[in-house]
Amino acid sequence: MDTVIFDFDGTLADTRESIITTMTETMRVLGRPEADADVMTALIGLPLKEGIRRAAGIEDEKALDDAVALYRKIYQDMAPHSIKLYPGVKETLENLVANGYRLAVATSRGKESLKQMLEVTGIAHLFTVLKADEDVINKKPAPDMVRDILYELDCWPAEAMMVGDTTFDIMMGKGAGVRSCGVTYGNHNRFQLIEAGADYVVDSITEIIPLMSTPPRL
Repeated sequence: MDTVIFDFDGTLADTRESIITTMTETMRVLGRPEADADVMTALIGLPLKEGIRRAAGIEDEKALDDAVALYRKIYQDMAPHSIKLYPGVKETLENLVANGYRLAVATSRGKESLKQMLEVTGIAHLFTVLKADEDVINKKPAPDMVRDILYELDCWPAEAMMVGDTTFDIMMGKGAGVRSCGVTYGNHNRFQLIEAGADYVVDSITEIIPLMSTPPRL
């Protein structure tokens, strides 16, 4: 393998509290009942519009678009400097790049927000391709983002691995035919990741380095 595709939220950076805080404030401004924190955590990784649809029970498309815009404004005001990378992330990414691996991001986060988060955390320069919510019609867990990354990098599926913290990431990777690695420190647990079909499950991002040259196993 020579390409590693990462999810962002819950995989590279701990954004759970910022997402829950922003969603709670969004529901308050909209006059909607506050969603349970566990429910909101379970929705992290889905496209924002779908997450708000499920959390707030909004079905009207115009109302959903307005809620998404509100969420993004609140997040922009509250969250960018409150997030932090998980232990070992920057060092692992630098190690991979130094050893010739190409890195990409596939996330349900918006593109401008993703770019800002990568700059704030000091890892933007390590990635070759970024794919975000607005880059595809079919959103995560559909495989489109990963397929687009493979196309842009002229990479065969067998040469790439998807790394993420949710079942949606695993499903996206599997749908695109790449190996998938679940991380247990994010938003979904080991059992959920295994059930989704992860080829590997690790407790620390540092563990992915030796996996790059080994056959799939749990």
